[in-house]
Amino acid sequence: MGQPPPKRRGASFESTTTTVPGRSSSQNFLQSMPDKVVFSGALSLPPTAGKTIPSRGRSMSPIRRPESRALRKAPSRTFVPSGVLTDILDFPKLSHPRIALDIHLSSSLFVGGATVEGEVCIVVDAAKFSTGSQSRPPILIDRIMVTLVGVERSNGRQWIFRSLATELIDEAHPPPTTMTVVDQLRTEVMWEAVPSRSILPFRLDLPVIVGPPPHESKRVGIYYLLSVTVGANIAEKRVLVRKSQKIAVLTIHDRMFYQPYSQCSPANPNTS
Repeated sequence: MGQPPPKRRGASFESTTTTVPGRSSSQNFLQSMPDKVVFSGALSLPPTAGKTIPSRGRSMSPIRRPESRALRKAPSRTFVPSGVLTDILDFPKLSHPRIALDIHLSSSLFVGGATVEGEVCIVVDAAKFSTGSQSRPPILIDRIMVTLVGVERSNGRQWIFRSLATELIDEAHPPPTTMTVVDQLRTEVMWEAVPSRSILPFRLDLPVIVGPPPHESKRVGIYYLLSVTVGANIAEKRVLVRKSQKIAVLTIHDRMFYQPYSQCSPANPNTS
C-alpha cells in the first residue's frame, strides 16, 4: 500500500505591522508641543497669531447648499491657537437671547490631511417683533471663530492634545451685507448687526496626523469637539455665544500617504 497523503495545512497569512503605527496615548502629542499659555476659566477668544496648517486638498463630501443668497467667501487660513482653549471644555455652550447659532456639517466622518467643511447659521434678534417698539442696544460683532479640539478624558480629568481654529470674518472678509448695517462708520473692527438669518461657510484644514481615534468608555475616552464662537459687545459688555458638537476624526495610515507631520511645523514650500 502506498503512503497516506500528507495532511493539508491551513493557508497561512502573514501580516506586516511595520507600516501601521502603534497605538499610543495623546500624551505623545502633549510632550511634542511647546509650552502654551492656558486660558484658565477666562471667557475669551485666542489671538489669530499661530502656526498655519497647510492646505492639502479639499474633502470629497459636498457642502450642503446654503439657504441664503448672501454667500460670501470665508477666510481659509487654519492656524494653531497660541493658547490652550480650556474654556471650551468648561463652557461648550454659551447662550444669549438675541443671538442663536447652529452648525451644519458636510459629512459625518473626517480624515487627516483633508478638511472639515460646513456652514454656520447665525440668527440675530429672532424675536424682534415680540418687543414692540422697545429699543434695544446694538449688537457689535467683531469675532466669529470655528475651533476644533482633540480631548482626552481619564478618571474625571480632561486635557487638550490638539487644537485648530479659523476666523470667519476680518477686515478683508466682512460679514454678509444682510447681517450688518451697510456703510456704517466705525473706529474699530466691529460690525453692527441687524435682525437677520445668515449662513457662513467654513473650512478647517487638518494635519495628516490628527491624533488617536475617538473612543468612549466608562473611565477613559478620546473625542473631538467642533465649536463656533461669536464675540460681540452689547451695551458695553463683552458677550460670547457658543455652540459645540462632537465629530469623528481619524488619522489615515496609508503607506502612500502617511508622512510624519507636526502641526507646529510650517509647511515646506519645496515639497508638493
